[in-house]
Order: sequence, then structure tokens, then C-alpha cells
Amino acid sequence: MGDVPTQTLDEIRSEIAKRGRRLTKDALDLLESAVGDEDLTALVEAILEQTGSVFITRDDVARSLKKPMATEISSETVPSARVFEAEAKGISSRIRVLDDPGKKATRGESLSDYVSLFKDRYKKLVGILGKRLGLGKLEGVAPGLQLQPGDTAMVAGLVSNKRIRKTGMWIDLEDPENKLSAFVSQRTAETYKLARQIPLDSVVAAKIRRVRVRLNIVDELFLPELGTGKSNRSRREVYAVLTSDLHVGSKLFLKDVFMRFVLWLNGKYGNADLQQLASKVKYVVIAGDLIDGVGIYPYQEQEIEEVRIEKQYEKAAALLEQIPDYIEIVILPGNHDATRQALPQPPILREYAQFLYDQDRYHMVGNPVNLALHRVNVHAFHGRSLDDCMSTMPGIRQNNNAEALRMLLRVRHIAPTFGLKTKIAPQRSDALIIQRPPDILQAGHIHINHHLYYNNRLVLNSGAWQGQTLYQRELGWEPTPGLAPLVDLSTLQLRILDFISS
Repeated sequence: MGDVPTQTLDEIRSEIAKRGRRLTKDALDLLESAVGDEDLTALVEAILEQTGSVFITRDDVARSLKKPMATEISSETVPSARVFEAEAKGISSRIRVLDDPGKKATRGESLSDYVSLFKDRYKKLVGILGKRLGLGKLEGVAPGLQLQPGDTAMVAGLVSNKRIRKTGMWIDLEDPENKLSAFVSQRTAETYKLARQIPLDSVVAAKIRRVRVRLNIVDELFLPELGTGKSNRSRREVYAVLTSDLHVGSKLFLKDVFMRFVLWLNGKYGNADLQQLASKVKYVVIAGDLIDGVGIYPYQEQEIEEVRIEKQYEKAAALLEQIPDYIEIVILPGNHDATRQALPQPPILREYAQFLYDQDRYHMVGNPVNLALHRVNVHAFHGRSLDDCMSTMPGIRQNNNAEALRMLLRVRHIAPTFGLKTKIAPQRSDALIIQRPPDILQAGHIHINHHLYYNNRLVLNSGAWQGQTLYQRELGWEPTPGLAPLVDLSTLQLRILDFISS
């Protein structure tokens, strides 16, 4: 402890808590060692003025104290003298890019390209549905148009519209030639609940019954989802960190918290158990928004620390360089990164991040990307479509966003709904279909860590390394930064490491 009386520290914490803020451990440590000669009231006001985030970091305190900050790993920050032996250093990398549609994206611009895209989606997903249901080839909605009262049929189509009524919901199903409307009654509670959740423009199958002329009832709905079969595992214990949303270049980037994570990867932070985990980390996957960019969201100009995109990437590269060199780093773009916004996104443009292209251990891929990490199939995407899910799926909010990811996994598409916030590029084939059954589905974007397991698969939103922005505060979003999801690829067991509270 420093020379600061305990009461003084308690007063600082209490005053900051009253303002709805929270001190990180590093911030508190800096206060302990440096606040002795400071005026308490002035210091608290200076700290609060420096940061717009819920979390007050060591950087924020340092700025208020006008003391220099070290960004490099220093031996002074090492919490123990234990010898760190990196087991992963002796493990050969086994990383393969199975599919990277962003690198193959074309510049389609015409309406006919969009028509081709939806026809391709329909064809591929109807094929998956037919195999899943054991029916071979499904015939679209045509069998439903020929029904007589009392007859039933299996139909398949793209959900083009949904209309809520007091006793249920009408859904419109389309194939390339025909359209059929059918009613989902609230009396079939599970089917109705599923119908409410299914995103528009998804491809589904439905068992329908003709009740009377022009009235079809949906008895069951079927999705092209994954079966319950055994998923892939690594043959040896090796770990991957699945993270996202650093937002380097923002004043709210929690640099000291991220550096604690880097120290841990280097075996210089944490107890013996955490060191043992760090020794087995072979991969880090960053699912978008490596930097904060410029002009992306309201009020961003008040929170930008570096306005030049190239400099933001330089700072990000300097941080990533401190991760041990035997760890492979996969970097996807997000909506804050320097590449086109429409999906599929090409990799971050080389002209802005040349350093990351100069080293083999950086894998600069597009969004989405399908990877094999030691045999484990990881389907990673940034997650912009989660905004659309939250605005259209009943019960889906930021803090349970993995439920939306599960639905996207079930409909086998990362961004099914056209015309909302997620921009989809016109292409002759639909590259956003989840064709290979993934063992892990990873996204970011929402800045809130959440996960679940579904049919032996891990469904995960990474979280973030950025404090709450003014825009997020206005929307009522409460990010969960500083959490690093760590996956054992031999078991798919997940551990969430908390670097903001430790």
C-alpha cells in the first residue's frame, strides 16, 4: 500500500460510485501510489471529466494526475517470479481457412444479382432441409397450392412476410415461382413461438393442412438446423482465445485491461492455474472492430483519441506484437474497420494495416470466415446482424444475444434478413449460409459477453475491450468489457477470464 489513508481511498471509491462509475484494479493501484498530495475533490472531478465510460481505467487516472503511462510490458508489473514454460510453443500450428467468402467477393450491383443470391439461398437451404427431414427433394410451396380441405402437405419456402393477428400469425412462404400464405395459431404454442422468432428471408419447411378454401394451417415448422451428432475435437489439449471489439483509437479502449490480458498470455500475470492455462494458448481469434475507425456512430468525435486510421492500426499492431510469437492471430474485419461495409466483407485493407500483413502469424481474413483450429470448425463473423435480430425477435436483448446466435445457427445463415441495418452485397451466390456444421459459432459487435451450448456446439459472443460509449449509454446498453473467452479445443469447455475485476 502507498501512503494514502484508507479513508481517502474509500471516499474516492464512494464518490465515483455515486456517479455511476467503477474503478478498475489498476486504476485503484495507481491512486494508492500517487494521490497523496492531490486535492480529493479536484481529483475526482478531473477523473470523471476525463472518461465517459462506466469503467475508469489506469489511463484515465494517469491523465488526471498528469503522469506518464507505460504501454510496454515491464518487469515491474510481473506479479510473481514463477518460471513460465509455454507448452503451446512446442505445438505445431494446425490452422486452416476452410472458406473465406470476403476474399472472393465480387462487385455485383444489379437487381438480377440479388435475385440470383436469393435463388441460390433457397436452393442450398431447401437441399439441407430435404436431407434433414429424409424427404429427398422438397418441391417448394406447389404441393400446398393443390390441397383440398382435409389434406396435408410438406412445403418449403423463404419466409417473405409475417403478419401478427389476435389469435396467431400469417406467414408467407415463397419459392422461385409461387407464394403461399398459411396461418400459425397461438393454440400450437411451440410452433407459434418458433414462427415469431424466425427471421424474415429465412428458408423453412412447414407441414400445412387445408382447413377450407384459402385457409391453410401450419401444424409444424422445420428449420435447416444442425443435428445432435458428435462435433469435432482436437486430439490434444490446446486453447484458443475467442475475442473481438478492441476499438483501438478510442479514448474508451481499456488499454491497461488489455495489457493485463497480454501479460497473462506471456505468463506474467495470474496465479499458477492461470499460468497453466496461458501456457496452452495457441490461437487468438479477433472477430472484428480491431480499431474504432472514424465517423461510425453518434458522438464518436468526442471519444476518439486518434483520428487517423493508419495510426489506429499502428497502435493496434504495437499491442498485438506483445502477444507471444508462437500464438497465431486471426483478424476479421467489423463495421468499424477499414474495408467495405456490405457482407461478405473483404479483409482489412492492406494499405491501412501493412504491418499485420508482413508477418505470417497474422491471418487477415474476411467476415465471415470458416476456420479449422486443430480440427475444430470455428465459424466466426463480426455480428452486425445481431442489431437486426434484437429489433425483430421477441425476447432477444443485448444481454441474451447468444439466443439470437442460436437462431441464426438453426436457420443456417448469419444475416438472413435483407433491408435492415446489415448491408448485404449483391452476389450470384449466397456466401452467408452456414454450410459446414460448425463446432463453434463466434460473433462480437454487441460488446456483451454471452454464450450457450446447442446440440454439442458452443455459441458465443465475445464481449469487448472498450468501455461504455455515450451512444451505448443513451441506448441503455451495459457492455461487459475485459472478459476473455478461453476455449479448450479438446473438449469445447469454455472459461471466461475476467481481466477488469482481477
